[in-house]
Amino acid sequence: MNKISVVVPVYNVRKYVERCVDSLLKQSYSDIEVLLIDNGSTDGCSEIIDYLACSNERIKAYHLEEKGVSRARNVGINMSTGDFIAFCDSDDFLPSDALEHMVNTLICQKKDLCIGRYRELINGREEEEIDPFFEKECIDDQDVINTIGVNRQWNGGGYIWNKLFRSSVIKTSPAIQFDETMDCYEDLKFVLEYINRTKKFAKLNEAVYVYNRDNVQSISHVQIDYDSVSKLKGLEKVCEMLDSFPGGTIAALSRKNQLLLMCTSFYGRLIVTRSDERGKCMDLVKRLVRSNAHGFKPDSSWDTGHRVIFHLMKIRAMF
Repeated sequence: MNKISVVVPVYNVRKYVERCVDSLLKQSYSDIEVLLIDNGSTDGCSEIIDYLACSNERIKAYHLEEKGVSRARNVGINMSTGDFIAFCDSDDFLPSDALEHMVNTLICQKKDLCIGRYRELINGREEEEIDPFFEKECIDDQDVINTIGVNRQWNGGGYIWNKLFRSSVIKTSPAIQFDETMDCYEDLKFVLEYINRTKKFAKLNEAVYVYNRDNVQSISHVQIDYDSVSKLKGLEKVCEMLDSFPGGTIAALSRKNQLLLMCTSFYGRLIVTRSDERGKCMDLVKRLVRSNAHGFKPDSSWDTGHRVIFHLMKIRAMF
């Protein structure tokens, strides 16, 4: 039997972490190890995961100073001993047969990456979107790049938690690691680096993950400070990476559309904010526009307000 290592970063999710771990221990595929990486929790999670580790030999608990989710995942990768690696956020959970179906798909088809559907938990109810990516009889690297880049809201996207990775591909020197300088989109960059290393992909037309949207803050509720605005630099890295891929031009343009639309949203709010970091945030947003707006035309998702702000930003970014 092939072992699966499940890497679970943990940070202040006391309300959810036991549900997450319970869903892993109840998997129909039993040869797993659960790596709980506490990232400096202050709400009692540390004690909970220590208790869980003592109560089941398949669980290992590690404690870090708060260094971010990328650092926690990298520690999990380095500590893993499985033939395959899965990632799970500690406020989410897996259907009971998810790991079994993914590993069987990879082994039977002799592939390196399995991509499955996921469901969203919204107000306590699980909802699943129709995704044309999974209706295809077979997929190639262009399909994967397009669904990650162009169809970024669909199930086949750049998330790491609806996928099963082959450990040997990740750990082949130089090992693929999460970029610890990125505060956002580090998972997308990781997936892109992985698919750039192998062309053996499989899809699974069933839900393998439940994403807890009840515990998510949208960008419209993010505080305007430099840390939140600087997350856009991660998306800029993704755009650059996609642009270097053979066949990645359309995906890069789609992600650039996303980047510049988010810039306009931040800029519109920065105009009226009194944040102490307003000037520094403005400088970063203008730099992003100056670097990425040349020859760019907004797509149909832009409303009139965003188009006006974008035009104003392009003018001011020159100064």
